[in-house]
Amino acid sequence: VLDGLGMTVVRVAWGGQGRSRRLRIDLDRRREGQVLAPYHGSNMTADDLDGATKEVSAALDAHGVFQGSYVLEVSTPGLDRSLSTEQDFRDFTGHPVKIVFSRLTAGRRRLQGTLKSVEGEGPEARIVVGLGGESVEVALENIQSANLRVVIDGFGSTRLRRGEMRTGRNTR
Repeated sequence: VLDGLGMTVVRVAWGGQGRSRRLRIDLDRRREGQVLAPYHGSNMTADDLDGATKEVSAALDAHGVFQGSYVLEVSTPGLDRSLSTEQDFRDFTGHPVKIVFSRLTAGRRRLQGTLKSVEGEGPEARIVVGLGGESVEVALENIQSANLRVVIDGFGSTRLRRGEMRTGRNTR
């Protein structure tokens, strides 16, 4: 359904119990190739999200995917969007990232830096993250979570300086 709308699923989350069950789907426009830095968020509109919500809801209901009530939330991934696939890492090369490892790597559990490159493919894929003058290479399989890093100006001001990312979260 979403492919037909020119959209791609970034993340799906399911949770809750009983009447508070919630299905959240983060969407973005399908893209071709690398996303230039800085990332200013998705270019999805409220109308895009409304149309996607109606189409997804109708498809879920038509196929009887869920029994009982649930809440469907369709949103953009926000400025701090998650990176989960090898292609995500390739597309967002050059962007600031924050990464949590599933096990200790280079003496760290967490890392913030600039995504420099993706080396190899498939099970052998590794990312290279720049930290000032040094680089750390990490196997994709060792990444528990990764997100684009939101750069905050001063005390959280939303002013943009040339070359900086927007601050805050996309709450659509």
